[in-house]
Amino acid sequence: MGKVYLTGAGPGDIELLTIKALKVIKEADVIIYDRLANPDILKEAKNGCEFVYVGKEDGKHIVPQDDINEVIYQNALKYENVVRLK
Repeated sequence: MGKVYLTGAGPGDIELLTIKALKVIKEADVIIYDRLANPDILKEAKNGCEFVYVGKEDGKHIVPQDDINEVIYQNALKYENVVRLK
């Protein structure tokens, strides 16, 4: 089973990411993200990284939290490095 990193995307400005957050994003095999993630942050991912959009909008959850947890779990079984970018 791979490692799962619950990673804060900060307030949206890529320059405000922590060094650790940027490191795990660059090493991720899959990034599970929602609408709050700045698209410029996703551009930092390595070639071949898979992206899984799980939505999450105010009052309208495209993917319920229990389903997001399952997506994270299933990807951890498949990949070495999983990032849930929040």
